[in-house]
Amino acid sequence: RGTKYSDDFRELKEELARKMGYSCMIATTVMTEVHSLANMLKSNYKIQNIFENKRTKNQLGFGVKIL
Repeated sequence: RGTKYSDDFRELKEELARKMGYSCMIATTVMTEVHSLANMLKSNYKIQNIFENKRTKNQLGFGVKIL
């Protein structure tokens, strides 16, 4: 954290998805993990829904990013 390497990896993932012909990316994150949630929002994912994982009981955010 705090090294800015994650910014490069975020851009790389998006660039690869576009080059592979994808027009949308989806992801989930545990809503109580502040750093993971912040990374998802910084990546411009829009959280579409929040649900409970029945196995782990974690609250998960389902995010979508239109490329």
